[in-house]
Amino acid sequence: MPVNSFAHRAAGFAGWHRVFLGVLEWGMNDVMGYPEPALAVPYWDWTDAESTADLFTDHWIGNGGNPDNDDCISGSPFATWNLPVMEADGISNASCIQRALGSDVPEPPTLEAVQEALRLVGRFSASPW
Repeated sequence: MPVNSFAHRAAGFAGWHRVFLGVLEWGMNDVMGYPEPALAVPYWDWTDAESTADLFTDHWIGNGGNPDNDDCISGSPFATWNLPVMEADGISNASCIQRALGSDVPEPPTLEAVQEALRLVGRFSASPW
């Protein structure tokens, strides 16, 4: 996986994904003719071990990727999904969805770690950032 990925390994992670999900929801509602109530992507609470165990299965979004196959996911409906990826040096045509869960961070942050990070936000809202 590219080390320079702005959307996954940098300060832009939370903001990029929030905008991405908002655009996704807007697009789905547009295609569906703006139903009432509006369609929304459900919130995933990664601090719930049961929901985490179910999410990364072939039934949902796929496994953590196969390190022997360029970290490509396998077995889920997304295993054959190919998409262009914008990188710093241009667009690369990914041959698969790559996921290397636990390679950089062994597990998602705990609720306490998220709360501590949110307490620090004020420190970064003024110069010198």
